[in-house]
Amino acid sequence: MRLYVGTNPAVPEPTGLSLLQCQLLEKLVHFLFPRNGLRTSESVVLDYLQHVWGAHEAYFRDVMKQFFVSQREVLFLWIQERRTMSSIERIIKGQPSACALDMVNRLLMMNELRILRLRWESLEVNDGNQVLSPEDLLCMTFAMMTNTEGTEDLFKDGLDMLKAGVPDFLKFKDMKIVIFSSVG
Repeated sequence: MRLYVGTNPAVPEPTGLSLLQCQLLEKLVHFLFPRNGLRTSESVVLDYLQHVWGAHEAYFRDVMKQFFVSQREVLFLWIQERRTMSSIERIIKGQPSACALDMVNRLLMMNELRILRLRWESLEVNDGNQVLSPEDLLCMTFAMMTNTEGTEDLFKDGLDMLKAGVPDFLKFKDMKIVIFSSVG
């Protein structure tokens, strides 16, 4: 499914963007599709996405046109969700059993994830021909930011593989948080 043409010939590409796009593609692909057990650090990928976006937001606005606001929101929600999930994972691995205050902090972080997920799910866009899901918009954004065409399905496959690491409570419609650890 081809959702987006990566460039708009009427909009001149800023100097230096091509190299950043190549570097971003390399980092993103090695994160989504690790080879030989080696995966680019998630924080490196997220930081680089933010860097490329921040450095060339005006260009992206011109290229994306009517989808700009939605694509920007989807990208930054995804980045925030991934960072929050990483934080929760680090905290739980570092302190499997926790005192009441730590459990409250974990609960608040998990609730933040629920809020991010609800915002994410509300971001469908109708382009007149089809309804684009948040995943579609994110993959369109990745394709545009990496200056590639026809890669949306590949990016979607990579995102699907990342879903294995999503906390269980986000996989169910009710998103109920269940705390199994005893509070000490």
